[in-house]
Amino acid sequence: MNPYSTLPDRAFWKKAVSEKSIFDISNLWSPKFKITKDSKVVTFGSCFAQHIGNALDSRGFNWVSTETPPKGLSQENAKKYNYNIFSARTGNIYTTSLLKQWVEWATGI
Repeated sequence: MNPYSTLPDRAFWKKAVSEKSIFDISNLWSPKFKITKDSKVVTFGSCFAQHIGNALDSRGFNWVSTETPPKGLSQENAKKYNYNIFSARTGNIYTTSLLKQWVEWATGI
C-alpha cells in the first residue's frame, strides 16, 4: 500500500487528462469560489500570470491594472516598462514570499 493507492482517477494526470479526449475532461478541481465578470482580479507572477491577465481582460473580466501608461507612450515602450503586464509594475514575482514583501511595501507594513 502507498499514499496514492486510495486517490481517485482525477488525481492522476494520465488517467484524468492524457488518456481522455479534450471534450471528456471534467471534475479536475472544486473551486472554493466563483470568479464572475464583476470580481476584481489581480495577477502577479511570471509569464503564466501575464497570459492569465490578458485572457481575463480580453474576455471582459474585471482584471485590475493599477498603473496605466503615460499618455503618448507607445505600446512598445509601455510593454518594455511593464505597463499592463501585471496588475502593478512589479516585474516577475516567482514566490509567495516575494509577493508578500511587495504587499507589505505597498501597504506600509
